[in-house]
Amino acid sequence: GGVLPVASIPAPAPAPAPLQPSSLPVKPLTKSSKLVAMKLVSQALLPTFSRVDENDSNSETPKDADLSEDPLKPQTEPGEEQSQEEPSTSLSVFPDPSNEHEQQELLDDSEPGVVISLKEGEIPIIKGATVEKLITKLNDPSYREPEYLDTFLQIFHYFIPPTEFLGQLIEMWNEASGDEEEVQSTHSTLSNILSRWLERRFEHDSAKEPALKKVFGDFINEKVSQTKGFEVTALTINKQLEQLDAKRAKVKKKKRTQRASMMMTIRKPKDLLDINVNDIAQQMTITEFKRFKKIIFYEYSKKAWMSEDKLTHSPNLLAFSSDFNRMSMWVASEILSCIYLQKRSDIIAHFVQIASALLRLKNYNGAHEILAGLSQGAVVRLKQTWSLLPENITKIYNTLQDSLSSLRNYKNERQLLEETDSGLPFLGMFLSDLVFIEDGNPSNLQTY
Repeated sequence: GGVLPVASIPAPAPAPAPLQPSSLPVKPLTKSSKLVAMKLVSQALLPTFSRVDENDSNSETPKDADLSEDPLKPQTEPGEEQSQEEPSTSLSVFPDPSNEHEQQELLDDSEPGVVISLKEGEIPIIKGATVEKLITKLNDPSYREPEYLDTFLQIFHYFIPPTEFLGQLIEMWNEASGDEEEVQSTHSTLSNILSRWLERRFEHDSAKEPALKKVFGDFINEKVSQTKGFEVTALTINKQLEQLDAKRAKVKKKKRTQRASMMMTIRKPKDLLDINVNDIAQQMTITEFKRFKKIIFYEYSKKAWMSEDKLTHSPNLLAFSSDFNRMSMWVASEILSCIYLQKRSDIIAHFVQIASALLRLKNYNGAHEILAGLSQGAVVRLKQTWSLLPENITKIYNTLQDSLSSLRNYKNERQLLEETDSGLPFLGMFLSDLVFIEDGNPSNLQTY
């Protein structure tokens, strides 16, 4: 008997494509109004949390979008309540011998230690294997695909420490056998693995295990650079290591700059009601998207954001979450700080329209921020204030609540997401999914 690590662990939800501006015209907004909206959003988010940048490239972000058509569609079909039972942790991951379909789906490829899921006309997909086999498959011609390597680099820390993984690669390099062409091919594949590792997650792995970088560098300088035909490869990898060091130094400098900028005084913007709701929605979307894209894929794995050292493993994800809380508190404070009944009602109406504009921009995160602020107990208790809302604003608010409701596992919101190919997601929903995936599925296959 024994256990096989499951290789098909679901990958974290990918970052969405950059939001695309609509081709429909938008009513021109004054430059001063946009600047004030930018200051307002910046002030609400201060103090700024330090973040670890994955890259400093400037991606395209939306400047305008169609704000004329409301895509909110209240759900008329009631649907049935989904079961709230916790997922079972005793799932059977081996096929039922009595089930002919499962027998065809899970096949043994006559190689001990490997279980595959075979699909007709496609490369067999590894469902589970021993650690040694998973690593060996990196050098298997049948699996020399970017998808397999990237998936492995994304999940290998579930079942082997980075230092041990590097040790396995070094051993494969030293024990490469066959004729000269076969040895050259093995070394070339391993060089590609090392280079891709540096690009994908070596920064995170070396931060957790400081000795990893030294062992890695020593191997490149003492072995790879001395191997005939791989001198240039060694120089390229060393350059990647230097860029990694430079990036870390830049991040440290940026953190110091951010701490200093927190001391700067931002001039108080004019009254909230004087700022166009579309301006505020657009500036929130641009700001939040820039911060969202800094979250690196490994921050979603192994429930890193819930671990004891979460600030080390998921700094950008936690910062994004803190921004969510800060924005929702800003919404509540703007309402509660107003002492005049009618104006307080107007502020609530303004925020409802901002949330609607955010949803039209496909910024689900921002819309949830506004609703979270409006749903705080101190705001909900303002019965007289809510009673003064115009009827059309009340309808918009009710539609927003229905579309973004957590009932039936966010059924309505998931339907909205299915109808679009881009957007800024509400991470709370996806993080809950990842927790259920982690807790409800085994990390190992039982062998018999």
